[in-house]
Amino acid sequence: MTSKTTNKFSPEVRERAVRIVDEHRADYGSEWAALTSIAGKIGCTAETLRRWCREEASRRAGPAAQTASEKDRLKLLKREVKELRRDARRHRGAHHDGRISASCLVFGSLRGSARSRRWAAGLPGLSRPRR
Repeated sequence: MTSKTTNKFSPEVRERAVRIVDEHRADYGSEWAALTSIAGKIGCTAETLRRWCREEASRRAGPAAQTASEKDRLKLLKREVKELRRDARRHRGAHHDGRISASCLVFGSLRGSARSRRWAAGLPGLSRPRR
């Protein structure tokens, strides 16, 4: 299956355009001004050139550019997500015999209707929810 869009610019033109932006960025008041000016000379849009620059920057950085602290933070966040998913699974079956346990009150009643959550929160005027 072929793509609906065609690559109007060769990889060499893209690389050259990105290199020109890198070399002349300081000559302009802002990055966008540089992109707009250079894109007009190349014959592409400024947004296309901006995307090429971002892709090249991410290609240069790659996964090796992550610092140790970022890796540690990512590891910690993944562990926290895993624990939260485990706790959510554990508390899904919190309604036993029509009673609402303390864990439901803490976790906001992961199951049940909005009416049962309001009843669990102790809002006045609500009777015990029907099953």
